[in-house]
Amino acid sequence: MEIEYNDYLRGIPGIRTVLVNRKEVVTKQSTNTKAIAGNNLITNIDAKLQSAVEKALKGAVLRAKGSGYKGDSGAAVVLEIKTGRVLAMASYPTYDPSLWQKGLTVKQATDLFSEKTGVPALSRAIQGLFAPASTFKSVSVVAAAKAGYDLNKSYDCPAGVEIGNRTFKNFDSIAAGRISLEQAIAISCDSLWYQISYDEWVRDGGLKPKSNPNDYFFNAAKEFGIGLSTGIDLPSESSGRLPNREWKKNWYEQNKDFYCNYKTRAQKQDLTPYLIEIARENCIDGNKIRAGDAVNFSIGQGDTLVTPLKLAQIYAAIANNGTYYKPQIARAIVDQDGKVIKDFKPIVAGKVDAEQSTWDFLHKSLRSVVTRGTAAGSFSGLKVAVSGKTGTAQVFGKNPNGSAKDDTSWFASYGPTENPQYAVVMMVSQGGFGASTSGVGVREIYQTLLAPGKEIFPNGVPSTIPKVDLKKVSKVKVDLTGVKVNGGKVQ
Repeated sequence: MEIEYNDYLRGIPGIRTVLVNRKEVVTKQSTNTKAIAGNNLITNIDAKLQSAVEKALKGAVLRAKGSGYKGDSGAAVVLEIKTGRVLAMASYPTYDPSLWQKGLTVKQATDLFSEKTGVPALSRAIQGLFAPASTFKSVSVVAAAKAGYDLNKSYDCPAGVEIGNRTFKNFDSIAAGRISLEQAIAISCDSLWYQISYDEWVRDGGLKPKSNPNDYFFNAAKEFGIGLSTGIDLPSESSGRLPNREWKKNWYEQNKDFYCNYKTRAQKQDLTPYLIEIARENCIDGNKIRAGDAVNFSIGQGDTLVTPLKLAQIYAAIANNGTYYKPQIARAIVDQDGKVIKDFKPIVAGKVDAEQSTWDFLHKSLRSVVTRGTAAGSFSGLKVAVSGKTGTAQVFGKNPNGSAKDDTSWFASYGPTENPQYAVVMMVSQGGFGASTSGVGVREIYQTLLAPGKEIFPNGVPSTIPKVDLKKVSKVKVDLTGVKVNGGKVQ
């Protein structure tokens, strides 16, 4: 925040000119230029809510570990839907920021950026990039509606779908039969989306795409801002990744020499037949959207990456029927007397163009996730109605100890359902299932945020800037007569 608003916060130092004798002893005070105090920053962060979010996030990570998962890190965000104000944002593991003021030891600096300690210096809420998994299916609903699919129709949810020479399996390879699309969202059916996205890929020309393909899924994601930073008033925000046709071509140009040198690498390195085949395929058509790319994209897997803050912005957009705002931590700049120098107004960042019937369907379906779907157990008994979506993202790769990486746990939501005010998202890296790890954590946040009679914001977040009672700093006159000056500096 200091980097972003330094021009407002930094004052102008005063200057005191003194006369000294040849022994550098002050003999007289000549001139005095009064210092100008810097301004103060009021943020949107609520201390009570921030504490609750940090506690819920830490609890979710520990819960993942207790369930046998690696649970190495996490992030959580609470946005005000109608303004984009960031009411709370946490990253885990964290550290004491006063370390920077005291000066870092070598060990402290190493620990901040070490994988062994979880890289506490990484602000995962705005810098961590993760596959959104099934939370992305809300975007796919918008894409399907634009492609002409009837959202009120029933579709098959088989155990798997044969595409080319590969079977794309449903979660746990379980078939649900013919079900409504609402039920498919509630139970998080994957195979339904495999078929729809594959059919659209074929209609767009497959490996020989039309000159102007519809690309409903890519374009819907683009409308939600996937692949772009949110614009939050913090430095070093990650933009995420939208793996559309343009990205594919650029990625191929950067990596084709590596892919097409697979024969030489296979001789020099201990590559498995699987890795060799992957490299060969990427060499041949790595610049094209393949069937597997389209299928994985529809369920938030593959090369798609988002930050937790971006996903919170997406679900705020859904709650707000398509309109989303630039996330802002700053609320106002006030001077030393409490006078408002600058009021940071809400800024519309984008608008997703979709029929109202599509938003109505999404609201109904995301509520079903919580009442009778994958998150029903996690939210049972909650006295406030909320809506959301679970996500369990497969992660490829290994941990430093050689073990396979566990799934990323997500829960993205908004509430209250009838009059949405807040978007709440939690992510736990290597946390396992979305509902049991992050879902429970989000429930705990809502219990603090919306508990009947104990709401943090009983009448919503105040629209006016809170009054600040700044203590006046007493002015002390200092007499420097007789003080010794060494090298131009008063001792």
